[in-house]
Amino acid sequence: MQYKNNTNGQSLIEILFAIAIFTIGVVTIGYLIFDSFASLRYAEDMLQARLIAQEGMEVARVLRDSSFDVLPIGTYGLVFDEGNWMFVDTPDTKGIFTHSIVISEVDAEIRAVEVVVTWERRGEVRSFTLRTRFSNWKGTAGMAHHIVVDADNRIRTSSSTVLEGIVLGNQGDEDSVVTNLMLQWESEATLESVSLKGVYVYSASSSPVQSSVVFAIDPYTIDAYSDDHAVAFTFSESIASTDVLATFIFADGSHKHIVLEDIP
Repeated sequence: MQYKNNTNGQSLIEILFAIAIFTIGVVTIGYLIFDSFASLRYAEDMLQARLIAQEGMEVARVLRDSSFDVLPIGTYGLVFDEGNWMFVDTPDTKGIFTHSIVISEVDAEIRAVEVVVTWERRGEVRSFTLRTRFSNWKGTAGMAHHIVVDADNRIRTSSSTVLEGIVLGNQGDEDSVVTNLMLQWESEATLESVSLKGVYVYSASSSPVQSSVVFAIDPYTIDAYSDDHAVAFTFSESIASTDVLATFIFADGSHKHIVLEDIP
């Protein structure tokens, strides 16, 4: 009886199998390296876009502080000319990044501001956006005109359901009387109570207030030349994920807007 020797055939199969495994390994390693470089590039682009957007938002804030009237409705770019920042009618570019500021009206005293940075990498368009609201913090005429707000120590407490650390003052020589409030936020929470200087001026025992609803409070007097009127808002659930816009409405119809963002 004779046996056929298959050693050579088996060796060839083993070599081909080893080559296949090696090729798969090389391709996989190459893909991982390429993917790592692509992820690193994306992270670098996103960081640069964030820095550009933050710069644009800070410039818009500085321009607002100089005059609320310099926040016209529309889409703009920014240029730095002769030592001053100014809006231009078209988006500006920084390398591969296109930078635009979109300003829209919420009401006569509030502007919604979006800073949008877009760029293209390997045929894919990406973007990063910052959003906020700017109020005419210098106030209008009437009782609101001399009201000042110190919100530097604002904080959320009690599992982020209480917003406090906001203090109102009156720099004028006449009393100002708050009669109504409106708060805006983006969550399912409802407003349950408002206190001023430790006194509850509103308590929603049966009908909690929704966002963007104007509601009456017990009239509260902010005395002339006083600066110690601490405000606290209590919500039904956490507001940790949202900024808050508060509008104080005075007896003569004037308004004071407070934009509370980046609350600790």
